[in-house]
Amino acid sequence: MGGEKRIIEYIINRIAYVRSYFKMLNIDEVILYRGMSTEREWINCYEKSLTSWTFSLEVALSFADLDKNNKYKNGYVIKRTVPIENIFMTYLETESMNKQYKECEAILFFDNEKGYY
Repeated sequence: MGGEKRIIEYIINRIAYVRSYFKMLNIDEVILYRGMSTEREWINCYEKSLTSWTFSLEVALSFADLDKNNKYKNGYVIKRTVPIENIFMTYLETESMNKQYKECEAILFFDNEKGYY
């Protein structure tokens, strides 16, 4: 139970930190992008907890090969305006998320009822 309690505390502290970070910058929402290409069939929604997005349109485009002559059955690029309350962590305040990869990432809580975030 001790490990589970520490995980819960970490999650609560992480959420509070992200919200404080953006509140100090007077930012209530951000624009994020998501890009994807796949050879698999389209999956509209499946149960999950978190989703990965980016602050960079260029990064989203790099994940989505939208050429009609490619091997991928499905691909997309999505732009969303996201309230800060839906963000779990970002590359802005988390060095380890920006050290190896330059994806300008934001991890969002997924809402299984709505089918997004």
